[in-house]
Amino acid sequence: MKKILCALIFVFAVSLVFALVSCGEKEDKADGGTTEEDTTQGPTTAAPTEPPPTTDPGPKKKMKEIELADSSNEGERNPVKVGEGGGHQSIGVKFTADFRITDMDLSCPSWSDDIGTMVFKLYKWDTDYEKTVAGTPVFVDAETFVDYPDNAMMSVEFSKDGLEPGTYYWELSEGTAGVGVWAYRTHGSEGLEFFKSGAPFTDGTAFIGTIYGFVLE
Repeated sequence: MKKILCALIFVFAVSLVFALVSCGEKEDKADGGTTEEDTTQGPTTAAPTEPPPTTDPGPKKKMKEIELADSSNEGERNPVKVGEGGGHQSIGVKFTADFRITDMDLSCPSWSDDIGTMVFKLYKWDTDYEKTVAGTPVFVDAETFVDYPDNAMMSVEFSKDGLEPGTYYWELSEGTAGVGVWAYRTHGSEGLEFFKSGAPFTDGTAFIGTIYGFVLE
């Protein structure tokens, strides 16, 4: 009888322990706990990320230029004096640019002494020379051509943003102490008109210089 009672007590105890263990596992799952079965799941796949948005770089600048002298037909050089000492009252060039103009270079002698001055002016062309220079210049520079080194390539800067395309006339005047511009004894580039002392000329003298600018693409 005692053996039967002990066996029943043993079975009851084992059943109670099993029930308690099963109940604990269920509570772990309910609380989000990890079980051995959970660790057998495969790796999760991350959500795909979208590429960063591309930024529009905007229009690009394409550089353009106008050479005053036709570089394919360069000839002997000679200095053209402006102002004092037998020079012309003024020299200049009418030109048409299909681009925004920013600056220009001119090759300038000062007769070996690095002394002298000139005033640079830029006009929008208006009908003829007299009407053009009677108007207000769109640009005036009285500082660049002052005691510059002999035979220097002088630069005049109009605007970084560029002046609008169109027909213009640039002029150097009020020369002092022997100054001017180098020229080739050839014709200028196609479409240009050269002036000395307010009169157009076609004697084959082309000032040496370049007008620069850009277009947006």
